[in-house]
Amino acid sequence: SRTKGLQALVRRFPVGPVSMITPFNFPVNLAAHKIGPAIAAGCPFVMKPSVKTPITAMALGEVLSKTSLPLGAFSILNLGRSDASPLVEDDRMKMLSFTGSAPVGWKMKSMAGRKKVSLELGGTAACIVDRDADVEHVVQRILFGAFYQSGQSCVSVQNIFAHESLYE
Repeated sequence: SRTKGLQALVRRFPVGPVSMITPFNFPVNLAAHKIGPAIAAGCPFVMKPSVKTPITAMALGEVLSKTSLPLGAFSILNLGRSDASPLVEDDRMKMLSFTGSAPVGWKMKSMAGRKKVSLELGGTAACIVDRDADVEHVVQRILFGAFYQSGQSCVSVQNIFAHESLYE
């Protein structure tokens, strides 16, 4: 009853140009996780893919170039690490989105100035094994999850929490 007759207005504004730095593992998926929100929010972007997976990024750029995005809405730059510092430090970029290792991510954040920063720095993906689990089956699944893609996935199994009754 307190709000009767009142109205709220919410307006969203694009943050501005976004720098995106993506890793080598899952090059399409992790790039899409950055590109989609930027397009949805109306933010132009510059993406620097890993030097190990530039062809994937260029293919994404080719697909995007055939859409109705305005000219200049995005750039994909195949740069080495030493040439990428403007993506982190340039104040014209209003947001930095980085996926990669924790030491590199935190260093970038410290260099980013006042821009918004989104860091995806690996995980501590855990599995919980309850007392009534089919242990033989669970062990096989956990091993697969830990070593799938040679463990080069941020969601690979890294921690296992087992019920104390399973501990030998």
